[in-house]
Amino acid sequence: MFRDKWKKRYALILIAVSLVLYVLHFLIFHDTAFIFRLMINNLAFAPISVLFVTLFINEIMDIRNRQERIQRSYLALGTFFHEMGTELLYRLSRLDTRKEVLEEASGIDESWQEKDFEDLKKTMASGEICLSCGREHLASLSALLLSEKDQIVQMLANPALKEHDFLTDMLWSVYHLCMELLSRGDLTSTTGRDLDHLEKDAERAYGLLCIEWIEYMKHLKEEYPYLFSFASRTNPFREERKVTL
Repeated sequence: MFRDKWKKRYALILIAVSLVLYVLHFLIFHDTAFIFRLMINNLAFAPISVLFVTLFINEIMDIRNRQERIQRSYLALGTFFHEMGTELLYRLSRLDTRKEVLEEASGIDESWQEKDFEDLKKTMASGEICLSCGREHLASLSALLLSEKDQIVQMLANPALKEHDFLTDMLWSVYHLCMELLSRGDLTSTTGRDLDHLEKDAERAYGLLCIEWIEYMKHLKEEYPYLFSFASRTNPFREERKVTL
């Protein structure tokens, strides 16, 4: 309501200023014909002005706002990996049977270019994921996800993720895995069929985690080299992660 009143007041002020200027022009020059021609010219140019503002200015503002939203989504993605994503990815990657893929992912460093990241994403997405999950591994994942469940829920409610559909899919897959694991009391007594089901849920979440982590690393390499340096030293695909240089 207050915003609408402000708009009406602002419109009335602009109209009043325009009328005052027209009256002042008439009092000084006494030329009604010129004032009339000026009004017709302004009215004729109005559609072009509206077209310019609508198609160009608004488009530029939309692009800028979209870029800001994408940056916020990368910020949310970075928070996720810093708080829990990297640890979750590390534990799942220990169960990955594709040694060649793990070796390639573990070699990310400052020499990598955009093409290297894209090739790794294709490699990750093309091969069939096969995790060797035991009951003890699922119990460990359950404990980790239980401690971070609230953060996952908060991230899913983050409006910035609307610009990053793949990130939303990844979070939903992690949340689904979390709910599947937490809904079972004792994972050590999980049956073979149920174990296969949980393994498939873990593989789905792991595949999406890998793609998002590679995309995040590429973003850091391009925009924040100092953050990339730290992230590469704590690479979850490495057997040993060392923060010190």
